[in-house]
Amino acid sequence: MVLERRKREQAQREEGERDRSPLEQVLLKRQQKHQEREKEQEEKIRDEIQLLEFIRVRQNLRKVHSALHKNINS
Repeated sequence: MVLERRKREQAQREEGERDRSPLEQVLLKRQQKHQEREKEQEEKIRDEIQLLEFIRVRQNLRKVHSALHKNINS
């Protein structure tokens, strides 16, 4: 039953794709490109946030290291 339903759904999807007008196909491509750009932008922002966090942690480690070094030499 499940296999039959999947085949039927697949056939409906394929039929729907064939029935699209050229305008609908162009609009669908544009929508997909827009979604890809949004996803890339989100990934870029996420990467920038991670980089900023890394820099902040690195600066804190430098401060701790220099403070420990001062205490050892004092």
